[in-house]
Amino acid sequence: MAFKKGGNKKVASTGKKQKHGFIRSSSRGANPFDVRSNASKQKHEVIGRRVKGAGRNVAAARAEAERKRHKTLGAEYKARNKSNVFKDKRLGEQDPTLSMEDKMMARFQTERKRKLRNASTFALHDSDSEQEDETLFLTHKGAKITEDDYDRLNVDGPLDEEDEEGRKMDREIVDQLHFGGGKEDADALEKDGKRKTHKEVMQEVMMKAKLYKAERQKNKTSQEDATDKLIEGIARTSRNLRIGHALTSQMCDTAGVVVRERLVHLHQRLCKKASTSAWPTLPELLLFKALTSIFPTSDLRHNVVSPMETLLDQSPMDMTRSKERFMPEVVTFLTRILRAFVTSGVDETMENDEDKTSVHWLRRDLLEWVSAPSDEGQIPAFLQFPYAGIPSCSGVQVLSSLLALLDVSSAQYASLPSFDELFYPLYLLLHALVKQLEDTPHTNVLYAISKLHTRLESCWNVRRPLRLQSFAPTTLPTFAPHFDENYTVRKDKTAPKDRAQLKQLQRQVKRARKGAARELRRDAEFIHREKQKEEEARLAAKEEKQKEIRRWLDEQNATFNQQVRKGGHMLKGGGSARGPAPRARTPRK
Repeated sequence: MAFKKGGNKKVASTGKKQKHGFIRSSSRGANPFDVRSNASKQKHEVIGRRVKGAGRNVAAARAEAERKRHKTLGAEYKARNKSNVFKDKRLGEQDPTLSMEDKMMARFQTERKRKLRNASTFALHDSDSEQEDETLFLTHKGAKITEDDYDRLNVDGPLDEEDEEGRKMDREIVDQLHFGGGKEDADALEKDGKRKTHKEVMQEVMMKAKLYKAERQKNKTSQEDATDKLIEGIARTSRNLRIGHALTSQMCDTAGVVVRERLVHLHQRLCKKASTSAWPTLPELLLFKALTSIFPTSDLRHNVVSPMETLLDQSPMDMTRSKERFMPEVVTFLTRILRAFVTSGVDETMENDEDKTSVHWLRRDLLEWVSAPSDEGQIPAFLQFPYAGIPSCSGVQVLSSLLALLDVSSAQYASLPSFDELFYPLYLLLHALVKQLEDTPHTNVLYAISKLHTRLESCWNVRRPLRLQSFAPTTLPTFAPHFDENYTVRKDKTAPKDRAQLKQLQRQVKRARKGAARELRRDAEFIHREKQKEEEARLAAKEEKQKEIRRWLDEQNATFNQQVRKGGHMLKGGGSARGPAPRARTPRK
């Protein structure tokens, strides 16, 4: 306290100003002009509720942030060019909350742990339990050594298979003699309880090595015998294939008849087990492979290869039936064969002109069968493998087989969305075929048309036509108040819970990103201010030095001028504002 001159009123003495803070303008509290509140005031004030950011001292916050930056960034900036800075890395020195007793206790615990860890590295444990003994093992470079690792450690380079017995014998010797004194003691005792001698152990190890070598030799011999038998079988098969190829070249007709009969028997056997699977077995596949090696496969039509191709074509249909896989080749094949039975207007004109050579042979055979007098209304079925009994098949039999294949394929592909586009052209071709057969009733064709029409109708019923986009009815605007019973004061209260949580997280990320950018910007501004202060200090020191030099030069110049004025003709040069010294008068003679 201090007494004011001229009275007894006491006046409070002002303290020293803070270096990095703000000056309180009133003894009652902070400067009210530095306190800021939220931009939007609350509609209703609630007593006792603290709202974040309602009243904050901006000057105090800035002063505190500046003080922290001086303590952290400022210290780092000043020590940026120093290479011999002392950093105290002692335990607890960086934590100001720890007391001296806590620091000493933490250092003592750390030192004890380090000593125990280093001491337990090479400690030999004396344990009586077998479980603890099993946990002990040899190591090499910090890793556990297994039997294979031991073999690799003993080998300097790649060894042959002949030396494998020696490596196993070495491992047996090491297990029994070098490291076998612990858990292997029970194996080293004989029936009478006596311990085996070194000679007996070596004999047992050698016996095991010989037994292993004999077993290995036996396995090698059996493998060589199996390989020799396989080579002999392959050579015999190749020789038989060459003989078969030569015989088929000499007696092609007889060989074709024999192989076709074999294929017929094979087809009958496959038809018997068609309920389970029509996939051929391994011997049948090998037979197909042998036939492709004996008979030529480059011919367009062959009396053996063509029936074999027909037989093999049944397997893809069986494979794709369960998974409903679409094969476009089937539809293309059906369309091309069915077009051979149906003619256009030009073809009908050519038929009327008796130009029979231009008509397809399938349609010619069908017309001959239709014109022939017969009481049967059904088309004769296609014989199984006609190459075995007759030289060729008729067009009527081909049509019967075509209708059967059409029924199977349409039933398999009926679930496809594009069934209409795929089979509707076939439906039109069947109608054209019935129309061109001179109104002769044929049960097979009509039955195929009816089944195909049923499947097409089911496909058409499933499809939905395109419609204009329909919108939900809009609610008319109203001015009636809306009351929410479960009202909560939060953003996105009308949105779903997951979407509201996502938006909340997005706002938090945005707020954190803006805060980080703001802190980085203020740090950069602080560094810029520090650099400006250093530059101003450097320029001030430079200017002060220059002023000192100019002052010294002015003093020297003034001293020299003074000496010139006083010295008369003794000193020349110099000068001042008053000009040179006057010349001394000489008396006249």
